[in-house]
Amino acid sequence: MIKLGSFVSILSLIYMSNAQAQETSINDDIIDNDVITVIGPNLNETLAVLQNCIDNRCQPDIDIDATLAHAENLFIEGEYKSAEDVIKASIKRNRKFASQYPLAVSDLYRSGSRIMEHLGRIDASNFNIIKASATIKKNLSSERAILAADLEIAGSRLKSGAFGAAKRRYKRVHRKATELGFEDLAGVAKIRELHLRASRALSFGSSSLIKKAQQEIFDYIDEVNDPEDKYSAAAKLIFLRLDSVVNDTIISEHDIGSFARIFADPKKPILLSSDPISSDLLIESGSLSVNNRNLISTLASTYNPREFENRWADIGFIVNENGRVENIEALRIKGDDSWIEAIITHINSRIYSPRIDPDNKQPIQQYVIERFTYTLGYDDNSKSRVRTLAGRPIIRMLDLTLYD
Repeated sequence: MIKLGSFVSILSLIYMSNAQAQETSINDDIIDNDVITVIGPNLNETLAVLQNCIDNRCQPDIDIDATLAHAENLFIEGEYKSAEDVIKASIKRNRKFASQYPLAVSDLYRSGSRIMEHLGRIDASNFNIIKASATIKKNLSSERAILAADLEIAGSRLKSGAFGAAKRRYKRVHRKATELGFEDLAGVAKIRELHLRASRALSFGSSSLIKKAQQEIFDYIDEVNDPEDKYSAAAKLIFLRLDSVVNDTIISEHDIGSFARIFADPKKPILLSSDPISSDLLIESGSLSVNNRNLISTLASTYNPREFENRWADIGFIVNENGRVENIEALRIKGDDSWIEAIITHINSRIYSPRIDPDNKQPIQQYVIERFTYTLGYDDNSKSRVRTLAGRPIIRMLDLTLYD
């Protein structure tokens, strides 16, 4: 028997298929933008390609490809600020070509947003997501692309703590996608809305909010009326998480196996459940409920910002055929490592739907590498021109795995 842990990463259950993405020539990153590859040319090579492109004024999409390749390499090496500078310079060169290359230009803004998250620049990260989405909306007529961009904005609002704005946007995307027959987008929006409602109910510890969230989950499952539907199954997982906290219930290995079968994916393992990061680190990372924001600010005022510069780690592990994690190792650590043990403990608690061999349909193991950055949140909207601490030390994760 297994007690369900945190369902923060239940969003990773929802992925668009290649066939669906090709309908609008927009890849999965518009829905799930937390994937970056780790294998490729070295820094000197990508720098040479980019500089040659700039010197010869190559066409914008080629310039952007070279920019992203070099910025990605800089990020992997922990050179976050240099990666940000490369993206900013490319935006300055290429934003005027947004009408001709809307997807490429939006990718520039999106990549800048990812980098700024790991620098603690939450407001700047949100601004870049808004610019990426605005580029899509202004220059593409596809309703599907526009709704996908709205989902991205909702996710950005959620990360910044604007829960009401995120919920309203999820509801709007669900309604519109349902009207237009985009069942996958409607499902993504609904699951993320339910997840948000459940998280907030638990955060406030309100029995009435919890009951309301449970009823909305029941209503959605009844509406779908298909136990094999992945969105309905995701909703059931959210309900089980609520029940595990409120009533101290557990889920059986049999049920975990059923979820693993429904979410089976030939590309990658899909995270089903994990325990939360230890409470001490949750306080430091600003992951307390909204009722404890004064405590967060008090704690943050005692921090030395320099202690959070270049503080990251790459953690590697195997997701085995049973969906359990093994052979966890810290591949690279930059800066103080006192927080790494809590991250490893968290990873060790994870339960996945294992990756499925596309030929024989049997589960296979997958090696995964994830980058964790421990940083401080900054306020870019301060009236002062000097960037100030926002009282939110945070942990950001990015998947560095090269999946087939």
